[in-house]
Amino acid sequence: MIFEEIFRPLIERADEALACLLMGFDGLKVAAAAKPGVAFDLELMGAEAAAIVGQLGRASFAEQFGRTEEVVFRSAKTSILLRAVSPEYFVVLVLRPDAPVGKGRFLLSLIEPALARELG
Repeated sequence: MIFEEIFRPLIERADEALACLLMGFDGLKVAAAAKPGVAFDLELMGAEAAAIVGQLGRASFAEQFGRTEEVVFRSAKTSILLRAVSPEYFVVLVLRPDAPVGKGRFLLSLIEPALARELG
């Protein structure tokens, strides 16, 4: 699938990147790519991320401040960057826990034009 072809170079070339997923706000995974040996359930992670982003979108502050565009989660094992790429889809970038979030934002900026073209 074309989205895996977009994600694969990012995952292979950036030491900080562990996995990248394209998710629908409905919780369904569209595409994913991960480094070999990544030991977490990408399907479940994506579904949980969609639920969290959906809740943020329905929160009362959304009316006042606008739609959530980006969310960052940091834990002992990973840093996770969620970014809306269209009204229907968002990208999940899973980084090593010591990776700077700014690097994750930069990595996503590299693939956003290709995602925008494909999502049309």
